[in-house]
Amino acid sequence: MKDVHIQRRKYLNSFASGQLIVLAVLGLVVLIGITGLAVDIGYFYSVRRLMQTAADASAIAGATAQLSSQSSNYQQAALDVAALNGFTNGKNGVTVTVGPPATPPNPTSNTYVEVDIAQAASTNFLAVLGYKTMNVSVRATPVLLTISRVFTCWIRRGKEAFRSPALSM
Repeated sequence: MKDVHIQRRKYLNSFASGQLIVLAVLGLVVLIGITGLAVDIGYFYSVRRLMQTAADASAIAGATAQLSSQSSNYQQAALDVAALNGFTNGKNGVTVTVGPPATPPNPTSNTYVEVDIAQAASTNFLAVLGYKTMNVSVRATPVLLTISRVFTCWIRRGKEAFRSPALSM
């Protein structure tokens, strides 16, 4: 009778050891998936930060050109600065749009220039789930206040406003 219990216990333990391997493999797959998601999200934040820097610089360049004698070329000035920052309109899926803002605060005034940059950023690990690219876009709208040949630039991003140091013309 004792041998029957020992044989039964060995038979049941042989199945339990296989469960451990399956659970370990599933746990590793989940861990690798979470790590991959973190890497992709970190990459998107990095791309967005670079795009925001380019949009801010482009918007300031466009607004500065509007105040200078080259006011008709403000769009080209903004596009040139965006290209200097690595975001050339029409290359690598990048779209750079320069113009007066479509929404308030003051779309009819010449003291506003809006720069929108959009790009489809490629994914590394999310491609496994079917997401080959993710759209990343930013917007910058500076406001130039002219005060006797010195101007101050305010950059609006959503609810935030950042002030750059005064620049002399």
